[in-house]
Formats: sequence, structure tokens, C-alpha cells
Amino acid sequence: MGVKLPDLKAEEPKEKRSFKWMLGFSVAAVLVFYGRAALTMWGQDQLRARMASSGKDEAKVGAASEFLQQIRLGEQLGWLLLTFCCMGFLISAVFWIRSLKSAKSAGSRR
Repeated sequence: MGVKLPDLKAEEPKEKRSFKWMLGFSVAAVLVFYGRAALTMWGQDQLRARMASSGKDEAKVGAASEFLQQIRLGEQLGWLLLTFCCMGFLISAVFWIRSLKSAKSAGSRR
């Protein structure tokens, strides 16, 4: 038989949990934004170098265009992740504001 420990997260107030989620989504959004920007800048430099070295060789031009498609896919995934992080932030903010209002109204009733 084991001793069951109390779940400390369940005892945490809702506004505190929602605020932590808001912070997490905002940090993730910043990281995704700068990661996407870094990928785009790196991809442009690589694409310029590949196009300059390809000359008129069709195989190298084809490889450079495939590389461009991969960079565009990476940008689209970055925008998708950024959208997800922003929506998560907004949803967490709504829950945080609601829990603050309910805590305030519960406090005024006492």
C-alpha cells in the first residue's frame, strides 16, 4: 500500500493556472516568431548562394527551386505555429480575466 500524495496543481487557483498558460504561450510565440525569421533569413542566403553557383545547370537550378519550396513550407509551418500560440494566449487570457472577475465577485460577497 502506498501513500497517496495530494495533487498540488488542483489546489492552485484558476487565475494562477491561466496566467501561467498565458505566459507559456507568449514565450512560445516569441520563440516561434524569431525562429521563423531566422529560418527565412538563412534560407534566403542559402538560396542566393545556390542560385549563384548553379549557373545554367538545370539539375542545380531544380535543386535550388526544391530548396525554395522547403523554405516556404518551413515559413508556413512557422506561421501556423505562431497562430496556434496566439490563439492559445487569447483563450488563456479570456479564462484568466473570467477567473479574476469571479474571484473578485466571490470576494465581495463575503
